[in-house]
Amino acid sequence: EDHVTTAIHAARTCIVLFFLFEKAIVVIVSGKAYVKEDKLEMIDLLMVFVALLANVIWYPWERYRALLVCISSVAIVFRILFNSVHTGKVMEMIVHAAPVFVDLLLQYAIVVYFAAVLGMESFHRAEPCLAYGPSKFYDENYKCGAGFETMGCSLLVVFQLTTGSNWHEIM
Repeated sequence: EDHVTTAIHAARTCIVLFFLFEKAIVVIVSGKAYVKEDKLEMIDLLMVFVALLANVIWYPWERYRALLVCISSVAIVFRILFNSVHTGKVMEMIVHAAPVFVDLLLQYAIVVYFAAVLGMESFHRAEPCLAYGPSKFYDENYKCGAGFETMGCSLLVVFQLTTGSNWHEIM
């Protein structure tokens, strides 16, 4: 079984080396400037290097072989996805839209944080409704109920209210 595993991994390493050879030809023919300008080519090259590194490290590190195979496989799957024309268009759209999404998420986190602080300062002495917890959202160890006793409970309650998840039980 060990020889079969090693042979399969050697074949995987050869395939990744072919990918690296392909990237080397692209760099030689198109020039370094093309690879530097095209973000998808840079990501593709990075995925090939990650896969190759994981495959090479696999040989001496027996303890982490399963993890290294997963890393190499994920890198190759991402590489295949990035080579699609349609995936490239989607990735460009995501790259352009990502800053807006990050800004919105940060604004949401700031609003939730301030609402949790306000709720904790206003209601931390109020007796929480322990009949509300524990449920699938609350672990028995938290004992938050629908209260604002701690910052974690406050964040959890405000997040649940803003997402609309069982908000009627809190009210």
